Amino acid sequence: MSKIILVDMDGPLANFEEGVIDVWKRCYPDRPCLNLNERKSWWSEKEWETLRKGYWNDALVLIETPGFFKNLSVVSRSREALEKIINAGYTVQICSTPRDGLIHTVEDKKAWLIEFFWKDIANSAIFTHDKTTVVGDYLIDDKPDIVGSKVPSWKQILWDMPFNQQTNGMPRVKSWKEVLEYFKIE
Repeated sequence: MSKIILVDMDGPLANFEEGVIDVWKRCYPDRPCLNLNERKSWWSEKEWETLRKGYWNDALVLIETPGFFKNLSVVSRSREALEKIINAGYTVQICSTPRDGLIHTVEDKKAWLIEFFWKDIANSAIFTHDKTTVVGDYLIDDKPDIVGSKVPSWKQILWDMPFNQQTNGMPRVKSWKEVLEYFKIE
């Protein structure tokens, strides 16, 4: 049986953080914007609020707007890397957390996967609020402190982002080239 590599969508595949900043600057050109390189935490709520009270709610409105996820750009070389990983005999499965109470985010994420990757990977994607319940051998994710109801079966590979620099103790990758190197795939 092939090893299963679970891949988070927002960060490793879709430029979520850049998408939020781009939409913010377009909708609020006169307001200060959170700088991704200055982020210190995966949880950005407090950081948005340090700019000005109420900014987090404004950012949420943008993120929760139908179509937001469908308009995110693709992380460089992600599609090619997933193809190589699959061709090397691994099973790749997308494992993403939907926004609470917003059914359209799952639909938008699936549509995005179909557009930028392929239909089979979109149809097999897992959308869950508890990634520890998903069976796999590895999880590539930018969230540094994944906890849930179970001890995970997977080993996390941390997708490097400015806000997870304080996390140590797990493999870290900065690009899909480094992912392929980690799995020794050419």
